[in-house]
Amino acid sequence: MTLSPETIIKGGGEKIEEKMDLAFFDYFIQEFTEYVDQGNNGIIFKVNLEKAIKSDKCDKLLKYLNLLDSDVDARAMKILKIYKSGEAEREAKLGITAHEINEKKKKNREDQFALTPQVIFAQDLIVSKEIRKSLLGNSEKVRSSRVPGDEKIGIILLEFFEGEDLAKHLYKEALKFAAEEDAFIFSHLMPGEFNELQASDPEKVVEELKQIIDEMDMGDLSSNVQRVFHYSKAKRRDRQSPEEFALAQEIVENKNAEILYGYLEKKGFIIDKDIVTQIRNTVNAWHEEDFYHKDLHPRNVMLVPSSDKKGSVQACLLDFGSAKQFGKNESKGDIYFDPTTNKRYVNDSSISSLLDRFSKTKADKKTAAIQEGIAKLRSLGVQLDGNPEWNKMLDKIFTDKKDFDFEEAYTQIIFFNKLKSDETEIVEMLCMLFQDVIDGVYEDEVNKISKSQVYKFIEEKIRDKATTQGIQTHLGKLQSLFK
Repeated sequence: MTLSPETIIKGGGEKIEEKMDLAFFDYFIQEFTEYVDQGNNGIIFKVNLEKAIKSDKCDKLLKYLNLLDSDVDARAMKILKIYKSGEAEREAKLGITAHEINEKKKKNREDQFALTPQVIFAQDLIVSKEIRKSLLGNSEKVRSSRVPGDEKIGIILLEFFEGEDLAKHLYKEALKFAAEEDAFIFSHLMPGEFNELQASDPEKVVEELKQIIDEMDMGDLSSNVQRVFHYSKAKRRDRQSPEEFALAQEIVENKNAEILYGYLEKKGFIIDKDIVTQIRNTVNAWHEEDFYHKDLHPRNVMLVPSSDKKGSVQACLLDFGSAKQFGKNESKGDIYFDPTTNKRYVNDSSISSLLDRFSKTKADKKTAAIQEGIAKLRSLGVQLDGNPEWNKMLDKIFTDKKDFDFEEAYTQIIFFNKLKSDETEIVEMLCMLFQDVIDGVYEDEVNKISKSQVYKFIEEKIRDKATTQGIQTHLGKLQSLFK
Protein backbone atom coordinates (compact mmCIF):
# COMPACT_ATOMS: atom_id res chain seq x y z
CA MET A 1 0.00 0.00 0.00
CA THR A 2 1.10 3.62 -0.56
CA LEU A 3 1.51 5.51 2.70
CA SER A 4 0.27 9.07 3.11
CA PRO A 5 2.70 11.78 4.26
CA GLU A 6 0.71 12.07 7.48
CA THR A 7 1.36 8.39 8.19
CA ILE A 8 5.05 8.66 7.30
CA ILE A 9 5.95 11.81 9.24
CA LYS A 10 5.43 11.03 12.92
CA GLY A 11 6.41 14.39 14.36
CA GLY A 12 9.52 15.34 16.27
CA GLY A 13 10.97 14.66 19.66
CA GLU A 14 8.71 11.87 20.89
CA LYS A 15 10.11 9.33 23.28
CA ILE A 16 10.27 5.88 21.84
CA GLU A 17 8.93 4.26 24.97
CA GLU A 18 5.69 6.21 24.62
CA LYS A 19 4.99 4.60 21.26
CA MET A 20 6.84 1.30 21.27
CA ASP A 21 8.97 -0.95 23.41
CA LEU A 22 12.30 0.76 24.01
CA ALA A 23 14.10 -2.50 24.75
CA PHE A 24 13.03 -3.95 21.45
CA PHE A 25 14.33 -0.95 19.48
CA ASP A 26 17.89 -1.64 20.57
CA TYR A 27 17.30 -5.35 19.97
CA PHE A 28 15.89 -4.55 16.53
CA ILE A 29 18.94 -2.46 15.53
CA GLN A 30 21.41 -5.09 16.69
CA GLU A 31 19.62 -8.15 15.32
CA PHE A 32 17.69 -7.04 12.25
CA THR A 33 19.75 -4.32 10.55
CA GLU A 34 23.04 -4.49 8.67
CA TYR A 35 25.47 -1.63 8.05
CA VAL A 36 25.60 -0.76 4.35
CA ASP A 37 27.37 2.56 3.86
CA GLN A 38 27.62 6.16 4.97
CA GLY A 39 27.71 9.54 3.30
CA ASN A 40 28.49 13.02 4.57
CA ASN A 41 25.34 13.34 6.64
CA GLY A 42 23.90 9.87 7.18
CA ILE A 43 24.59 6.22 7.92
CA ILE A 44 22.62 3.57 6.01
CA PHE A 45 21.49 0.27 7.50
CA LYS A 46 19.57 -2.40 5.59
CA VAL A 47 16.56 -3.78 7.45
CA ASN A 48 16.09 -7.55 7.42
CA LEU A 49 12.31 -7.38 7.68
CA GLU A 50 11.69 -11.05 6.98
CA LYS A 51 13.92 -12.07 9.86
CA ALA A 52 12.29 -9.49 12.17
CA ILE A 53 8.78 -10.73 11.35
CA LYS A 54 9.79 -14.34 11.94
CA SER A 55 11.22 -13.48 15.36
CA ASP A 56 7.71 -12.55 16.54
CA LYS A 57 9.23 -10.16 19.08
CA CYS A 58 9.01 -6.76 17.41
CA ASP A 59 5.44 -6.57 16.11
CA LYS A 60 4.62 -3.32 17.88
CA LEU A 61 7.84 -1.71 16.76
CA LEU A 62 7.46 -2.86 13.15
CA LYS A 63 3.94 -1.50 13.00
CA TYR A 64 5.00 1.86 14.45
CA LEU A 65 7.81 2.15 11.89
CA ASN A 66 5.31 1.45 9.04
CA LEU A 67 7.40 -1.58 8.08
CA LEU A 68 4.35 -3.86 7.94
CA ASP A 69 2.23 -1.52 5.81
CA SER A 70 4.58 -0.47 3.03
CA ASP A 71 4.62 -2.45 -0.23
CA VAL A 72 8.27 -1.78 -1.15
CA ASP A 73 10.49 -4.84 -1.66
CA ALA A 74 13.34 -3.86 0.66
CA ARG A 75 13.85 -1.30 3.42
CA ALA A 76 16.74 0.83 4.59
CA MET A 77 17.18 2.93 7.72
CA LYS A 78 19.07 6.21 7.46
CA ILE A 79 20.40 7.69 10.70
CA LEU A 80 21.39 11.36 10.37
CA LYS A 81 24.92 11.88 11.72
CA ILE A 82 24.32 15.38 13.02
CA TYR A 83 21.10 15.94 14.91
CA LYS A 84 19.13 19.04 13.96
CA SER A 85 15.56 19.42 15.08
CA GLY A 86 13.10 18.63 12.29
CA GLU A 87 15.81 17.74 9.74
CA ALA A 88 14.65 14.14 9.28
CA GLU A 89 11.08 15.32 8.74
CA ARG A 90 12.17 18.02 6.26
CA GLU A 91 14.35 15.62 4.22
CA ALA A 92 11.59 13.01 4.21
CA LYS A 93 8.99 15.48 2.91
CA LEU A 94 11.30 16.53 0.08
CA GLY A 95 12.00 12.88 -0.71
CA ILE A 96 8.26 12.22 -0.89
CA THR A 97 7.81 15.19 -3.24
CA ALA A 98 10.63 14.04 -5.53
CA HIS A 99 9.19 10.53 -5.70
CA GLU A 100 5.65 11.78 -6.39
CA ILE A 101 6.84 14.05 -9.22
CA ASN A 102 8.78 11.16 -10.70
CA GLU A 103 5.83 8.75 -10.57
CA LYS A 104 3.42 11.32 -12.03
CA LYS A 105 5.71 12.08 -14.98
CA LYS A 106 6.29 8.37 -15.65
CA LYS A 107 2.56 7.79 -16.12
CA ASN A 108 2.25 10.53 -18.73
CA ARG A 109 5.44 9.90 -20.72
CA GLU A 110 7.27 7.08 -22.42
CA ASP A 111 10.66 8.57 -21.49
CA GLN A 112 13.11 6.74 -19.27
CA PHE A 113 13.38 8.00 -15.68
CA ALA A 114 15.71 7.32 -12.79
CA LEU A 115 14.42 5.61 -9.66
CA THR A 116 13.75 7.53 -6.44
CA PRO A 117 13.17 5.66 -3.17
CA GLN A 118 9.80 5.72 -1.42
CA VAL A 119 9.92 7.14 2.09
CA ILE A 120 8.31 4.90 4.72
CA PHE A 121 8.91 6.61 8.07
CA ALA A 122 10.59 9.71 9.47
CA GLN A 123 10.91 11.06 12.99
CA ASP A 124 13.19 12.75 15.47
CA LEU A 125 13.42 10.24 18.30
CA ILE A 126 14.56 10.55 21.89
CA VAL A 127 16.52 7.40 22.64
CA SER A 128 18.72 6.13 25.42
CA LYS A 129 22.43 6.97 25.42
CA GLU A 130 23.18 3.31 24.87
CA ILE A 131 21.08 3.13 21.70
CA ARG A 132 22.53 6.36 20.34
CA LYS A 133 26.03 5.13 21.06
CA SER A 134 25.39 1.76 19.42
CA LEU A 135 24.08 3.50 16.30
CA LEU A 136 26.66 6.22 15.93
CA GLY A 137 29.47 5.86 18.40
CA ASN A 138 30.66 2.25 18.42
CA SER A 139 30.49 1.21 14.78
CA GLU A 140 33.92 0.59 13.30
CA LYS A 141 32.52 1.62 9.93
CA VAL A 142 31.50 5.09 11.15
CA ARG A 143 34.49 7.34 10.55
CA SER A 144 32.76 10.56 11.50
CA SER A 145 32.93 11.62 15.14
CA ARG A 146 30.12 14.11 14.61
CA VAL A 147 27.41 12.56 16.78
CA PRO A 148 24.39 14.30 18.31
CA GLY A 149 24.99 16.24 21.48
CA ASP A 150 21.99 14.81 23.28
CA GLU A 151 19.88 11.64 23.16
CA LYS A 152 18.06 12.57 19.97
CA ILE A 153 18.51 11.06 16.56
CA GLY A 154 16.86 11.69 13.21
CA ILE A 155 15.63 8.50 11.54
CA ILE A 156 14.35 8.01 8.00
CA LEU A 157 13.13 4.64 6.76
CA LEU A 158 12.97 4.32 3.00
CA GLU A 159 12.99 1.93 0.10
CA PHE A 160 16.30 0.09 -0.29
CA PHE A 161 17.99 -0.51 -3.64
CA GLU A 162 20.84 -2.99 -3.90
CA GLY A 163 23.64 -1.50 -5.96
CA GLU A 164 26.71 0.71 -5.96
CA ASP A 165 26.98 4.47 -5.92
CA LEU A 166 28.51 6.14 -8.94
CA ALA A 167 31.54 7.49 -7.05
CA LYS A 168 32.53 3.98 -5.96
CA HIS A 169 32.01 2.70 -9.48
CA LEU A 170 34.26 5.38 -10.99
CA TYR A 171 36.95 4.85 -8.32
CA LYS A 172 36.96 1.10 -8.87
CA GLU A 173 37.17 1.37 -12.64
CA ALA A 174 40.04 3.88 -12.44
CA LEU A 175 42.00 1.71 -10.01
CA LYS A 176 41.47 -1.39 -12.16
CA PHE A 177 42.80 0.44 -15.21
CA ALA A 178 45.79 1.55 -13.12
CA ALA A 179 46.40 -2.05 -11.98
CA GLU A 180 46.49 -3.17 -15.62
CA GLU A 181 49.05 -0.48 -16.39
CA ASP A 182 51.32 -1.04 -13.39
CA ALA A 183 50.47 -3.74 -10.86
CA PHE A 184 53.47 -2.80 -8.68
CA ILE A 185 51.75 0.32 -7.35
CA PHE A 186 49.29 -2.04 -5.61
CA SER A 187 51.87 -4.49 -4.23
CA HIS A 188 50.94 -3.44 -0.67
CA LEU A 189 47.53 -5.07 -1.20
CA MET A 190 49.16 -8.50 -1.57
CA PRO A 191 51.86 -8.59 1.14
CA GLY A 192 54.18 -11.59 1.08
CA GLU A 193 53.00 -13.01 -2.25
CA PHE A 194 53.10 -10.19 -4.78
CA ASN A 195 56.69 -10.50 -6.03
CA GLU A 196 56.63 -14.28 -6.41
CA LEU A 197 53.24 -14.32 -8.12
CA GLN A 198 54.13 -11.35 -10.34
CA ALA A 199 57.18 -13.21 -11.59
CA SER A 200 55.29 -16.43 -12.33
CA ASP A 201 51.84 -15.23 -13.41
CA PRO A 202 51.45 -11.44 -13.85
CA GLU A 203 47.97 -11.80 -15.37
CA LYS A 204 46.75 -13.60 -12.25
CA VAL A 205 48.15 -10.78 -10.13
CA VAL A 206 46.07 -8.23 -12.03
CA GLU A 207 42.92 -10.35 -11.69
CA GLU A 208 43.47 -10.77 -7.93
CA LEU A 209 44.09 -7.04 -7.55
CA LYS A 210 40.83 -6.31 -9.37
CA GLN A 211 38.97 -8.61 -6.95
CA ILE A 212 40.56 -6.81 -3.98
CA ILE A 213 39.58 -3.44 -5.46
CA ASP A 214 36.00 -4.65 -6.00
CA GLU A 215 35.72 -5.50 -2.29
CA MET A 216 37.06 -2.14 -0.99
CA ASP A 217 34.81 0.21 0.94
CA MET A 218 34.65 3.90 0.11
CA GLY A 219 37.37 4.84 2.59
CA ASP A 220 39.91 2.43 1.10
CA LEU A 221 38.93 3.33 -2.46
CA SER A 222 39.33 7.02 -1.75
CA SER A 223 42.74 6.68 -0.10
CA ASN A 224 44.05 4.52 -2.97
CA VAL A 225 42.73 6.91 -5.63
CA GLN A 226 44.39 9.84 -3.84
CA ARG A 227 47.69 7.93 -3.71
CA VAL A 228 47.67 6.50 -7.25
CA PHE A 229 46.59 9.72 -8.97
CA HIS A 230 48.63 12.03 -6.73
CA TYR A 231 45.76 14.15 -5.49
CA SER A 232 46.57 17.59 -4.13
CA LYS A 233 45.41 18.99 -0.80
CA ALA A 234 44.36 22.53 -0.02
CA LYS A 235 46.76 24.22 2.38
CA ARG A 236 45.43 26.61 4.98
CA ARG A 237 47.22 29.95 4.89
CA ASP A 238 47.70 32.42 7.73
CA ARG A 239 44.77 34.80 8.21
CA GLN A 240 42.68 32.81 5.75
CA SER A 241 38.98 32.99 6.50
CA PRO A 242 36.87 29.80 6.60
CA GLU A 243 35.12 30.95 3.41
CA GLU A 244 38.44 31.45 1.61
CA PHE A 245 39.72 28.06 2.72
CA ALA A 246 36.46 26.40 1.63
CA LEU A 247 36.87 28.00 -1.81
CA ALA A 248 40.49 26.80 -1.98
CA GLN A 249 39.34 23.29 -1.06
CA GLU A 250 36.67 23.36 -3.76
CA ILE A 251 39.22 24.41 -6.40
CA VAL A 252 41.60 21.61 -5.40
CA GLU A 253 38.79 19.03 -5.27
CA ASN A 254 37.63 20.03 -8.76
CA LYS A 255 41.21 19.74 -10.04
CA ASN A 256 41.56 16.28 -8.46
CA ALA A 257 38.23 15.16 -9.89
CA GLU A 258 39.31 16.28 -13.36
CA ILE A 259 42.47 14.17 -13.04
CA LEU A 260 40.31 11.11 -12.35
CA TYR A 261 37.68 11.84 -15.00
CA GLY A 262 40.29 12.70 -17.62
CA TYR A 263 42.08 9.43 -16.92
CA LEU A 264 38.88 7.40 -17.25
CA GLU A 265 38.01 9.21 -20.47
CA LYS A 266 41.47 8.55 -21.87
CA LYS A 267 41.20 4.85 -21.00
CA GLY A 268 37.94 4.58 -22.91
CA PHE A 269 35.65 4.04 -19.91
CA ILE A 270 32.04 3.83 -21.09
CA ILE A 271 28.79 4.15 -19.15
CA ASP A 272 25.40 3.18 -20.55
CA LYS A 273 23.75 6.11 -22.37
CA ASP A 274 20.44 5.12 -20.75
CA ILE A 275 21.85 6.15 -17.35
CA VAL A 276 22.49 9.68 -18.61
CA THR A 277 19.04 9.83 -20.23
CA GLN A 278 17.30 8.66 -17.05
CA ILE A 279 19.06 11.24 -14.88
CA ARG A 280 18.50 14.09 -17.31
CA ASN A 281 14.80 13.27 -17.75
CA THR A 282 14.25 13.03 -14.00
CA VAL A 283 16.03 16.31 -13.26
CA ASN A 284 14.07 18.04 -16.04
CA ALA A 285 10.81 16.65 -14.59
CA TRP A 286 11.71 18.04 -11.17
CA HIS A 287 12.58 21.43 -12.59
CA GLU A 288 9.21 21.59 -14.37
CA GLU A 289 7.71 21.50 -10.87
CA ASP A 290 10.27 24.01 -9.48
CA PHE A 291 11.95 21.25 -7.50
CA TYR A 292 15.77 21.25 -7.23
CA HIS A 293 17.98 18.56 -5.69
CA LYS A 294 21.10 20.76 -5.21
CA ASP A 295 23.38 17.93 -4.08
CA LEU A 296 23.42 15.59 -7.08
CA HIS A 297 27.03 14.43 -6.98
CA PRO A 298 28.30 10.88 -7.79
CA ARG A 299 27.78 9.61 -4.23
CA ASN A 300 24.06 10.39 -4.49
CA VAL A 301 23.61 8.44 -7.71
CA MET A 302 23.17 4.69 -7.33
CA LEU A 303 23.63 2.19 -10.13
CA VAL A 304 21.16 -0.64 -9.49
CA PRO A 305 20.16 -3.72 -11.52
CA SER A 306 17.51 -2.83 -14.08
CA SER A 307 14.11 -4.45 -13.71
CA ASP A 308 13.49 -4.05 -17.46
CA LYS A 309 16.76 -5.08 -19.11
CA LYS A 310 18.57 -8.15 -17.84
CA GLY A 311 22.25 -7.51 -17.23
CA SER A 312 21.95 -3.72 -17.39
CA VAL A 313 21.77 -1.09 -14.66
CA GLN A 314 19.47 1.79 -13.84
CA ALA A 315 20.10 5.10 -12.08
CA CYS A 316 18.61 5.79 -8.65
CA LEU A 317 18.82 9.32 -7.19
CA LEU A 318 19.18 9.71 -3.42
CA ASP A 319 19.51 12.13 -0.50
CA PHE A 320 17.20 15.13 -0.55
CA GLY A 321 18.68 16.87 2.48
CA SER A 322 19.70 19.93 0.43
CA ALA A 323 16.69 19.95 -1.91
CA LYS A 324 14.16 22.76 -2.24
CA GLN A 325 10.85 23.25 -3.99
CA PHE A 326 10.00 26.86 -4.80
CA GLY A 327 6.50 28.22 -4.49
CA LYS A 328 4.67 29.61 -7.54
CA ASN A 329 5.41 33.25 -6.70
CA GLU A 330 8.65 32.66 -4.85
CA SER A 331 11.74 34.34 -6.28
CA LYS A 332 14.44 31.81 -7.16
CA GLY A 333 17.41 34.16 -7.44
CA ASP A 334 20.61 32.10 -7.58
CA ILE A 335 19.17 28.63 -6.97
CA TYR A 336 22.50 27.05 -6.10
CA PHE A 337 23.84 29.70 -3.71
CA ASP A 338 22.77 30.53 -0.16
CA PRO A 339 23.89 34.09 0.70
CA THR A 340 23.14 33.57 4.40
CA THR A 341 25.79 30.85 4.68
CA ASN A 342 27.87 31.64 1.56
CA LYS A 343 27.37 28.02 0.55
CA ARG A 344 27.49 27.00 -3.09
CA TYR A 345 25.36 23.93 -3.91
CA VAL A 346 25.84 21.39 -6.70
CA ASN A 347 24.14 22.30 -9.97
CA ASP A 348 21.59 19.60 -10.88
CA SER A 349 22.84 19.44 -14.48
CA SER A 350 26.51 18.85 -13.59
CA ILE A 351 26.11 15.09 -13.12
CA SER A 352 24.63 14.69 -16.62
CA SER A 353 27.43 16.77 -18.11
CA LEU A 354 29.98 14.55 -16.37
CA LEU A 355 28.38 11.32 -17.56
CA ASP A 356 28.09 12.65 -21.12
CA ARG A 357 31.87 12.35 -21.23
CA PHE A 358 31.64 8.61 -20.59
CA SER A 359 28.59 7.77 -22.71
CA LYS A 360 30.24 8.00 -26.13
CA THR A 361 31.59 4.83 -27.74
CA LYS A 362 34.67 4.82 -29.97
CA ALA A 363 32.34 4.88 -32.98
CA ASP A 364 30.59 7.95 -31.53
CA LYS A 365 33.91 9.69 -30.99
CA LYS A 366 35.06 8.81 -34.49
CA THR A 367 31.87 10.22 -36.01
CA ALA A 368 32.21 13.39 -33.90
CA ALA A 369 35.85 13.78 -34.94
CA ILE A 370 34.95 13.40 -38.61
CA GLN A 371 32.14 15.94 -38.30
CA GLU A 372 34.45 18.39 -36.56
CA GLY A 373 37.11 17.86 -39.23
CA ILE A 374 34.60 18.43 -42.01
CA ALA A 375 33.35 21.60 -40.29
CA LYS A 376 36.91 22.88 -39.94
CA LEU A 377 37.73 22.19 -43.58
CA ARG A 378 34.50 23.83 -44.72
CA SER A 379 35.27 26.89 -42.61
CA LEU A 380 38.54 27.22 -44.49
CA GLY A 381 36.44 27.94 -47.57
CA VAL A 382 35.43 31.25 -46.04
CA GLN A 383 39.02 32.11 -45.17
CA LEU A 384 40.79 30.95 -48.37
CA ASP A 385 40.85 33.79 -50.87
CA GLY A 386 40.06 33.22 -54.52
CA ASN A 387 38.38 29.80 -54.14
CA PRO A 388 34.60 30.27 -54.61
CA GLU A 389 34.19 26.60 -55.59
CA TRP A 390 35.78 25.29 -52.37
CA ASN A 391 32.56 23.98 -50.78
CA LYS A 392 31.42 22.46 -54.07
CA MET A 393 34.65 20.52 -54.20
CA LEU A 394 34.27 19.41 -50.57
CA ASP A 395 30.75 18.16 -51.28
CA LYS A 396 32.22 15.76 -53.82
CA ILE A 397 34.82 14.51 -51.35
CA PHE A 398 32.60 14.05 -48.29
CA THR A 399 30.33 11.36 -49.71
CA ASP A 400 30.42 9.17 -46.59
CA LYS A 401 30.64 11.14 -43.34
CA LYS A 402 30.76 8.05 -41.13
CA ASP A 403 33.87 6.53 -42.65
CA PHE A 404 36.20 9.14 -44.04
CA ASP A 405 39.91 9.29 -44.84
CA PHE A 406 41.28 12.79 -44.41
CA GLU A 407 44.58 11.88 -46.07
CA GLU A 408 42.65 10.86 -49.17
CA ALA A 409 40.71 14.13 -48.92
CA TYR A 410 43.98 16.02 -48.77
CA THR A 411 45.16 14.30 -51.96
CA GLN A 412 41.98 15.32 -53.74
CA ILE A 413 42.27 18.87 -52.41
CA ILE A 414 45.81 19.11 -53.78
CA PHE A 415 44.63 17.88 -57.18
CA PHE A 416 41.98 20.59 -57.00
CA ASN A 417 44.99 22.72 -57.93
CA LYS A 418 43.56 26.07 -56.89
CA LEU A 419 45.40 26.53 -53.60
CA LYS A 420 48.37 28.78 -53.00
CA SER A 421 51.47 27.02 -51.69
CA ASP A 422 51.06 28.28 -48.10
CA GLU A 423 47.37 27.31 -48.14
CA THR A 424 48.30 23.83 -49.35
CA GLU A 425 50.70 23.39 -46.45
CA ILE A 426 48.08 24.46 -43.89
CA VAL A 427 45.38 22.19 -45.36
CA GLU A 428 47.89 19.32 -45.43
CA MET A 429 48.63 19.68 -41.74
CA LEU A 430 44.95 20.06 -40.88
CA CYS A 431 44.07 16.89 -42.79
CA MET A 432 46.89 14.93 -41.16
CA LEU A 433 45.89 16.08 -37.69
CA PHE A 434 42.28 15.07 -38.14
CA GLN A 435 43.37 11.73 -39.55
CA ASP A 436 45.21 11.31 -36.25
CA VAL A 437 41.86 11.93 -34.54
CA ILE A 438 40.38 9.02 -36.46
CA ASP A 439 43.34 6.76 -35.80
CA GLY A 440 43.32 7.63 -32.11
CA VAL A 441 46.94 8.75 -32.07
CA TYR A 442 46.21 11.43 -29.49
CA GLU A 443 43.25 9.56 -27.98
CA ASP A 444 40.91 11.85 -26.07
CA GLU A 445 43.26 14.81 -25.81
CA VAL A 446 43.32 15.21 -29.57
CA ASN A 447 41.16 18.32 -29.86
CA LYS A 448 43.37 20.41 -27.59
CA ILE A 449 46.57 19.10 -29.15
CA SER A 450 45.44 19.50 -32.75
CA LYS A 451 44.21 23.05 -32.23
CA SER A 452 47.36 24.15 -30.44
CA GLN A 453 49.60 22.58 -33.07
CA VAL A 454 47.74 24.23 -35.95
CA TYR A 455 47.74 27.56 -34.10
CA LYS A 456 51.50 27.34 -33.49
CA PHE A 457 52.14 26.32 -37.08
CA ILE A 458 50.20 29.31 -38.43
CA GLU A 459 51.92 31.62 -35.92
CA GLU A 460 55.31 30.56 -37.30
CA LYS A 461 54.12 31.18 -40.86
CA ILE A 462 52.89 34.68 -39.94
CA ARG A 463 56.26 35.58 -38.41
CA ASP A 464 58.20 34.22 -41.37
CA LYS A 465 59.93 37.15 -43.09
CA ALA A 466 59.16 35.60 -46.48
CA THR A 467 55.42 35.83 -45.86
CA THR A 468 53.85 38.81 -47.60
CA GLN A 469 51.51 41.26 -45.86
CA GLY A 470 48.51 39.96 -47.77
CA ILE A 471 49.18 36.35 -46.81
CA GLN A 472 49.80 37.40 -43.19
CA THR A 473 46.31 38.95 -43.09
CA HIS A 474 44.83 35.76 -44.53
CA LEU A 475 46.72 33.57 -42.05
CA GLY A 476 45.57 35.73 -39.14
CA LYS A 477 41.94 35.07 -40.09
CA LEU A 478 42.67 31.37 -40.41
CA GLN A 479 44.49 31.30 -37.08
CA SER A 480 41.42 32.64 -35.27
CA LEU A 481 39.69 29.32 -35.96
CA PHE A 482 42.07 27.51 -33.61
CA LYS A 483 42.18 29.74 -30.53
